[in-house]
Amino acid sequence: MRLIAFFLTASLSLPALAAEKPTFATPPKAAQDARGTRVSFTVSAPTDGRRLCRLDPRGAVPEAKFAFASLWPPKGVLPNSGGGPTHLKASPDGKYLYLSGSYSSKTAYGHVPDPRFPPGQVYRMEVGKDAMEPFAKLPTVGENPAKAGYRWISKHISHPMNYTVPHGPIHGVAADKAGNVYVADQDSQCVAVFDSAAKELGKIDVPYPDLVAVHPATGALYVLTKEIKGYHQYKKSLVKCSGRSPPPRGEEPPRSGGPPAGWKEPKQVALLELGTDAGSMPQMALSAGRDTTVLWLSGRAPGAGDGSGGLIAVEDKGTTWAAW
Repeated sequence: MRLIAFFLTASLSLPALAAEKPTFATPPKAAQDARGTRVSFTVSAPTDGRRLCRLDPRGAVPEAKFAFASLWPPKGVLPNSGGGPTHLKASPDGKYLYLSGSYSSKTAYGHVPDPRFPPGQVYRMEVGKDAMEPFAKLPTVGENPAKAGYRWISKHISHPMNYTVPHGPIHGVAADKAGNVYVADQDSQCVAVFDSAAKELGKIDVPYPDLVAVHPATGALYVLTKEIKGYHQYKKSLVKCSGRSPPPRGEEPPRSGGPPAGWKEPKQVALLELGTDAGSMPQMALSAGRDTTVLWLSGRAPGAGDGSGGLIAVEDKGTTWAAW
């Protein structure tokens, strides 16, 4: 039995979960233990990819017992037949979990798409309520051709037959302390920004966005890009954009067809080219300390570009980077 895990804070191997009644329920205040240390979450898929589990910051199991619950109601489970990437991210206050990338699609093997789970849909779960619900729907310009060996195809994807790589119209997701949500929109070549009510605030032009992270203090946006250059060849880069400038207090909601007055699109302030290699599923974790901000990157193939691979650390120096 294969175990697949997507971690918010660390990559660890989990044993198979016991088949017991779900007991996981965490209200927002329980996001911290008695010492004020944040509790980390992980979603794991021993057989079905439907469960949310809890680990403490050291990777241990609280009370020596797995507490878990379903991400979906029994009759409303998302079937990722489109082969999209699965990205799960918690809000800074621990109140919500956001899910993006997965979608239902017709396939060459006869799967009938479920209209409840269209491509471009972002989902949100309030921790403790144990159910993902639709949050924001991004427009799509490509399609899944339902041919064996193909994934999502759009005008920006010139090598669609990378069938071993999860791919779809949208990829990573992140949230900031104000409740705004950032979505890597591969289809439209930008990062789409929504407020906590799923109203679109604007778009940030970044080619081939794959993963996103937001600095909790400065609001700076970090984007890891991934462009398919050929069969199992992926060009990657790390982009930093300035923090979002919020509209003035009391301003009217976003107007239909555009962002609200006062919206200032964050600008690119730093770029780090990471080269082209065969690493198809990079990961990025943000460590925002009091004096130092570090981006941890994994998933580069050994011998990539500069001869490095594995896990690397990149320190944010403002408009430059320092790689460890």
